[in-house]
Amino acid sequence: MPGAIIHELINPLLYLRLECHQDNEYSIHYGFELSPIFSPYYKLTSSFVRTLYKLTMANEGSTKIEESLRTDWIITNCSELYEHVEEHNRNHRFELIKHKPKPTKRKLSKVA
Repeated sequence: MPGAIIHELINPLLYLRLECHQDNEYSIHYGFELSPIFSPYYKLTSSFVRTLYKLTMANEGSTKIEESLRTDWIITNCSELYEHVEEHNRNHRFELIKHKPKPTKRKLSKVA
């Protein structure tokens, strides 16, 4: 459906949206929190951006996904957007997405 938001993920740190434009082309918009309060999570937000670009580098076949990643606007205050949606929710569904961090791999040193 042209002009429609297909799916949107909003949380206090990250923002991701898939939408369909009037010309029936899909686009991906994204964002991440820039507040210094969230500085302990910079590793997560930078990993998010790197992953987005890595997954959208494909420009082969019928899907030109590289052209779909848009930067005409980027959300930089995800926590404020999340709070607004939480207070004025009409179209969003809140879900808890369980996350289990991967164990850190440590290099073992040889012992004499």
